[in-house]
Amino acid sequence: MAQTNETAAPARRILILYNAWSRHRRVKFSDYLSELAKLGAQVEARTITRSFDFKALLADAADFDCLVVAGGDGTVSGAAGALQGTGVPILAYPGGTANLLARNLGMPANPKALAELTLNGKTLQADLGEIEYVRAPRRWRRFTKHGRAAGTFRTYFSIMAGCGFAARLMMQAQPLKSKWGEAAYWLSAMWNFFPRRAKFRMTLDGKTLDVKGIGILIINFEKIQFNLKVVPQSFADDGKFDIVVVKSRSLFGLAPVIWGALRQRLGLSRRDVPEVMETYRATDVEIQSRPPLRLQCDGEVLKKASGFKIHMHPGAAVFVCGNREACQVTESKPQAARISGRNP
Repeated sequence: MAQTNETAAPARRILILYNAWSRHRRVKFSDYLSELAKLGAQVEARTITRSFDFKALLADAADFDCLVVAGGDGTVSGAAGALQGTGVPILAYPGGTANLLARNLGMPANPKALAELTLNGKTLQADLGEIEYVRAPRRWRRFTKHGRAAGTFRTYFSIMAGCGFAARLMMQAQPLKSKWGEAAYWLSAMWNFFPRRAKFRMTLDGKTLDVKGIGILIINFEKIQFNLKVVPQSFADDGKFDIVVVKSRSLFGLAPVIWGALRQRLGLSRRDVPEVMETYRATDVEIQSRPPLRLQCDGEVLKKASGFKIHMHPGAAVFVCGNREACQVTESKPQAARISGRNP
């Protein structure tokens, strides 16, 4: 019997971080695992507990061909922060309530298509943000020895971070998401019809500006709930954040922003950013606010702070992307350096 020199290709090794508390609405997790098994992948799943350390959990991630994070957007960003510089591709499993990162990356809802994408999808080398803040003390502790915040807190984000109106909206939507899904954000907006205004001092790449508004957003990926875009065009791989100051005094004032986003989603022309928003672009961002405001980071609501800093890690996160539009890159950078194929 003749012998051939051909050898079977080694099976792809997939590491999955599974958050049992996330609601996997779009793709049934068991169907996804079955499709991976049919494609011959070797899968190792690890359950995320309520208290865990990303670096310890992903210490051997470089031994795998891909990391799948089945959790919320904040969980995916935390994993990206732990793996920055390793080159391990991360697939954002569409499992949370909003799935904003998965939508920005074009993740399919079909289990078979998602499994094939896990093994052979192209990757996007995206920028990663790091937010640093000192928690504001409670009012009644402000003049006591226990009133000072203990230490500086840091966390990562992939989509956007900010303070003020958006953070309050997300905080009040949290208990409603299990029943209402994404509609919980609209219900929360109705309860915040007249948001509180604040004074901000922004330092953007060394330039200081004083502004007033109901909140500030630092945007990396552009799509939010219902696939709407806050700004007409933003890129997650250009080494710059889009900083948006929301100046409206009421919910009615945001109507032009929502209308422009709807027009863009319907394929109609979108006018410039409305006057209720001021937009800037920067790499290093520092915000001081009066009064202290609650922060949010990829949908995770943080404590109140009187200021925070945003650090850019250019191209630090490697994400699997689902289609050409999701993997679009800036014209100023060579395509080959930003989008790459996956070796079978």
